[in-house]
Amino acid sequence: MSTRGQWGGSVLIVTENADPRNKGLYAAIPQLGNGFGILFANGSFLFLTLGFPDAFLTWAWRVPFLISVILVVIAIYMHFRVEDSEEFVRARAKVPAATSAPLLAVLRRYPIEILLAGAAFMIVNAGYYIASTYGLSYGTTVLGLRRETILVGIVASAAASIPVTLLAGYISDRVGRGRVFITGAVLHLLWVFPFFWLFNSKSSVAMGIALIVSQVTLNTMYGPLAAMFAELFAPEVRYSGMSLAYQFGAVLGGGFAPTICAALFETFQTSAAISTYWAVVGAVSLVAISILTARQRRMAAQLAL
Repeated sequence: MSTRGQWGGSVLIVTENADPRNKGLYAAIPQLGNGFGILFANGSFLFLTLGFPDAFLTWAWRVPFLISVILVVIAIYMHFRVEDSEEFVRARAKVPAATSAPLLAVLRRYPIEILLAGAAFMIVNAGYYIASTYGLSYGTTVLGLRRETILVGIVASAAASIPVTLLAGYISDRVGRGRVFITGAVLHLLWVFPFFWLFNSKSSVAMGIALIVSQVTLNTMYGPLAAMFAELFAPEVRYSGMSLAYQFGAVLGGGFAPTICAALFETFQTSAAISTYWAVVGAVSLVAISILTARQRRMAAQLAL
């Protein structure tokens, strides 16, 4: 919930204050919060599960939540210290009416961008929830594996995602956001069936590889995402536009993914059904990002004339 609520504002502050030549790299830095959050959350539960197996269900599970209060205090402090970027202040002075109802303004001006950007983001969100959230449930309930075995893979994949996110953002400054995102989408699509083949082997090493490759391909898309979304909208409605597209993709892509996966397995009794659903979501996102990228190129070419 906090990722969804804070994402637009955090990446917007960075993108609007960053050097244009390195906007993708700087915009990827707030994205690291996702990887670090997964790493620390699952790492803490793994530590408590292994260190306090008897006390975990009675009191130990509360410890990570109590520690998270520190992060809440830091976030509140930062909120009182953050100022609007110069770009936004200039835009607000020129177009005061647009900022009085930014949600309506962005829906009127950028409906296609919101739809396409949200559809492109679907696979990023769905991929995480299928691989990590449903993967944990699938491994423990269907395959009968120990929770700790899968948590180790999730922690390792989160650690691997952090440098990949930065690298993808950096490369997007050199070759373009859309090209990096499409590369990640294609690689992720190619992985949706091998993911469950490796999981079904019940090998801890194979499952670790499945989770790591999944996160690496997902974060190849996630790295350039912030800068790409920011460049779709005018400054005075950028916060609303980015956030709306993000929430749209998050709800449709990841919100129901674990439930859908569980229903598919219960109906068909095979992981191939889940991989097929996963591939369909990925194909929709790949088409959306391809159309969005082509559309942005045409608009840029027209402005250059």
